[in-house]
Amino acid sequence: PEDVIELSYKKDCFNSGLMYLDEKIKNKYTESYAYDYSNAYANCMASEKFKIPTKRGIEKKLKKLPKKKKLRVGYYRVKITCENEDFKKLFSFSSKNTYTHDSLFQALKYKKKYDVKIELNKDLEFNAYIYKKEDIVTGESIFGDWYNMIKDLKEKFPKNGIVKFLASSTHGQIEHREVIYKTEEEVIKEELDIGVLSHNKYYVQKMLMKGEFGDPDCVMIYSLIDMQNARTINIRLTAFLTAFMRNKCASLALENIDDVIRIYTDCSVFKNKQDNLI
Repeated sequence: PEDVIELSYKKDCFNSGLMYLDEKIKNKYTESYAYDYSNAYANCMASEKFKIPTKRGIEKKLKKLPKKKKLRVGYYRVKITCENEDFKKLFSFSSKNTYTHDSLFQALKYKKKYDVKIELNKDLEFNAYIYKKEDIVTGESIFGDWYNMIKDLKEKFPKNGIVKFLASSTHGQIEHREVIYKTEEEVIKEELDIGVLSHNKYYVQKMLMKGEFGDPDCVMIYSLIDMQNARTINIRLTAFLTAFMRNKCASLALENIDDVIRIYTDCSVFKNKQDNLI
């Protein structure tokens, strides 16, 4: 399973779908046209181009960014900025300036076209977390048979809600974490090894306060993940899948990027009908 260091890189990425809304024109159109990918998550998971690491990687200090075709699977601490509105339709920024190889590839791909600024953080002790090539597998090798089964089921039962649920929620169930909640008193009493370092048995995901600070009845509650429970985090999926899918969904918007009003995960909304997408 992942260790605390690896988990910290993943948490610092933007781990959600592609989202965009043109605030200036959103209320100017009484009619719009939405197009989406069918089975978007499932399709991405089973793609032979989707790369998944099977073992922990190592932290590295990069002196410069590799060329986009030389990017290794992993995470990169880089600051990416761009004022071009069209690029914002294709890219989601990380508030922690941390990106997967797929997200960085997207920024490098459109760097010249949209005047994207990409700056490697050289002030850190480590600015990348890289996986060995021999530890990388494709999504198709893991999810190919499952995806074919889902496709067959959808053809047989096109309106079945359970089949749709299996296709859209499997990725979330795979990386489900068993979270343990303990009060500060319980942590001390049970002598739990908690923290945010690689040697800690329990990773502190969140600290919650029940009651008013300073109140004698105020209780500190820790949200913990057992890092020695292999079932808790059994596949490195979330950050890599969401980044891969954002790039794929961006290609839908690129069919007519000037016409895009809104993007929400796997759906792009255009001002006018897009005959090439029907």
